[in-house]
Amino acid sequence: MLQNHIRSAFSTVLVICTFLIIFILIKQKSFLKEEREYAHFQLKRKNICVDGSYYSNPPSHRVLSHTRDKVERNKMKMSTLQAGAIDRFSSDTERLIPSSQRFLQLETRPSQLTNNSSPRFLNNSANSASENVSIPVMVPDDLRRLRPRILNDFPSKFLPSYKNPCYIKSTDKKLHCLPYFFLLGTPKSGTTDIWSKIQAHPEIVAAAKEPHWWTRQSYPSAPLEAYEKMYMTYPIVKHTRTDSKKKQLVITGDGSACTFWDNQNWKHIYPEYDKIGPPYIMADVIRTVLPNAKLLVSFRDPTHRLYSDYIFFKATGTTSPEDFHKKVVREINQFSSCLTKRSLEACAYSCKGQTVRLNIGLYSLYLRDWLKRYPRDQLMALKLEEWHARCTQLLPEIFQFLEVCKNSESCLHFHLTYLATL
Repeated sequence: MLQNHIRSAFSTVLVICTFLIIFILIKQKSFLKEEREYAHFQLKRKNICVDGSYYSNPPSHRVLSHTRDKVERNKMKMSTLQAGAIDRFSSDTERLIPSSQRFLQLETRPSQLTNNSSPRFLNNSANSASENVSIPVMVPDDLRRLRPRILNDFPSKFLPSYKNPCYIKSTDKKLHCLPYFFLLGTPKSGTTDIWSKIQAHPEIVAAAKEPHWWTRQSYPSAPLEAYEKMYMTYPIVKHTRTDSKKKQLVITGDGSACTFWDNQNWKHIYPEYDKIGPPYIMADVIRTVLPNAKLLVSFRDPTHRLYSDYIFFKATGTTSPEDFHKKVVREINQFSSCLTKRSLEACAYSCKGQTVRLNIGLYSLYLRDWLKRYPRDQLMALKLEEWHARCTQLLPEIFQFLEVCKNSESCLHFHLTYLATL
């Protein structure tokens, strides 16, 4: 009788040990898979050079050192698991740490970016928009997934006879143009007023302010030709048809402010990166096609901007400070909950379905992402409060940044007449 009890207890312990071993092996496999995915993602992010170009063959020491760190981290995780003191939550929150550190390290980048020298772009100087610019031939596969038709058919070079980036398409032998500059920013930050004032300049030809093409209309696979014909090419052709000298003067731009922050479709394109965040964003696509584009970015006090956005884009029903406060508190709680499961980038670039668009106020995240793609001297930041106080002083600075009005009598007349009326 005693032997039967011993045998039964031994069998029970054996079964429990077997299940425990299987559980540990499954957990170990899950950890290793997640770490491989994360290492692969981090490697892709690190393969973006400071100047925005891409490494075709990353140095081996990068891979080795990164892998060694991951192995050590896996060992620590497994030892903690075997001690029974770890859960899935801790592994998810650990993923947030590299993201925060990466953005903190970018504080020193603007000074480095001013001396831009990319091995994959022939010329990245501030004056190179009118020169014969070579575009990188190699495009990473994951980046191509973001907008395949654009990145399979973008121009290999631009015409040196035009200041604005224009080229002759081989299929139709016609002129096609892209924007020389982008007016980026956030809703209710003065972009409409800035756009109307800079469009008054004689060397900046009028175009539709917000086509929302790069982030919205181009998804999932609209061709670049549609954007060129509808928005960019006609204004340039109209102003240069009768006077060929204007080819070296006139430029056009894209005033879609949402291009700065809107990457909402990334989860459909990169479902495997759902918790980590997009490996590439729209800034990568624009940098690949237009490496010398000028970027104007308009900001506003984030609290005032959010309330103005709430009033302007209100849904059905009335608005009130109490309703605004209630919705903001709800969105803050939802965003905090998201950060316990996903990375900062994954939460920031997922803002569909919000009652108030809280994520748009993450200025530093979006700005740093653009500065990882573009040199600092190709970006000019504006504040709405400062614009209201002294727009007549800021406008000449904007024109200087866009390199217009250098040697033109019409520009002198413009400065003496139009600016004096503001």
